[in-house]
Amino acid sequence: MIRWWRRGPEVRPAGLPIERLAADLRRLLRLHGELAASAHAALCAHRLWAVEAAIGTRAVEAAEALGVRHPDASRAESLTVTELSVLLAELASAGLALPGRFGQFTTDGRL
Repeated sequence: MIRWWRRGPEVRPAGLPIERLAADLRRLLRLHGELAASAHAALCAHRLWAVEAAIGTRAVEAAEALGVRHPDASRAESLTVTELSVLLAELASAGLALPGRFGQFTTDGRL
């Protein structure tokens, strides 16, 4: 007699794979550094703020995936410089490969 066991529900990840989140964060941090160092930073301030909001969003997603303490996801796009720096440092401490320097954000407190 053959018995068939029914498998449980298929387990799917809640978000993007951590490798994708890490790669996105590295790319966004590199882009942010390039924009901030640009001689035309005043002309691209809006783009710089958009990149900072994307960094906040990806950092919170990575924190959720790694079980790292993080601000509420609804605030991800408006984190302060201090909050984002602390979150990125905690992600790096948890093993996420990030650039060694990621604390140069806009000085107006936007992020």
